[in-house]
Amino acid sequence: AAYLGSLTAFPASPLRTSAGALTTAASSGKTVFKNAGCANCHGGTGFTNSPLAAGLKNVGSIKTTSGKRLGATLTGLDVPTLRDVWATAPYLHDGSAATLAAAVQAHSGNTVTGTNLTNLVAYLQQIGSEEAAPTGSVSVTNQAAAATLGTSYVSGWETLAAVNNGITPTSSADTNGGAYGNWNGEANYGQTNWVSFNWTAARNITALEVYWWNDGQGIATPSWAQVEYWDGQTWRAVTPIGLKLNQFNRADFTNVVTTQVRIAMKSTKATGILEARAWGHTTP
Repeated sequence: AAYLGSLTAFPASPLRTSAGALTTAASSGKTVFKNAGCANCHGGTGFTNSPLAAGLKNVGSIKTTSGKRLGATLTGLDVPTLRDVWATAPYLHDGSAATLAAAVQAHSGNTVTGTNLTNLVAYLQQIGSEEAAPTGSVSVTNQAAAATLGTSYVSGWETLAAVNNGITPTSSADTNGGAYGNWNGEANYGQTNWVSFNWTAARNITALEVYWWNDGQGIATPSWAQVEYWDGQTWRAVTPIGLKLNQFNRADFTNVVTTQVRIAMKSTKATGILEARAWGHTTP
């Protein structure tokens, strides 16, 4: 019993100042931690949302060699605590990150680099028993409704507005809420198309969900799809997104700060979307 009780106890970080305070770099890193939305997953007293049954997360570290869960495809992992992470190298579920900096950079869509990354690592190394739970955590909501939609192409008889009208389909054949499709003749089969969410002010986006449309004719299930974001100059890939029918396919990633995200997709024919969601929050 004493041993089991000790598993929830954490020592103080030896990397703090002699007075037990955060170093200057770690104090700056604490601000990076907050602004990057790290507390969305690593929040609460335990610096993890695991006790909240918030669901498994895939930040981009799952590989074909990661195995399965309950005999099925491994779609996510439990969020670990950050307390005393200074003493638990190597990192990630498979130990593939030798350092905390490498673990942060392994997150899909990571935009924390340079001095900010150095300071964030300093803060992570000083989260021991003495660090209070994160404050000022933001509320993550669906930002899609506030976005203006864009696309590479939409068929004249379909509607782009269906993508963010908030209507949840009952299946991938349910078009009662409208449907976006990019059928443009058989000559254009197999082309990459996209649908974008555009905001006038930057958003912190942490996940996208998409419900694919398949009409059994010219609109087919994608053979490839990925999330991308606009960095101010070009579109950058974030992470692949699932291709399953009759459900929302969700891609979680490290907080991306941007005014535009999009879903790029292609199939052997044309592609279509019934509904999509962009989870995140406004910038501080």
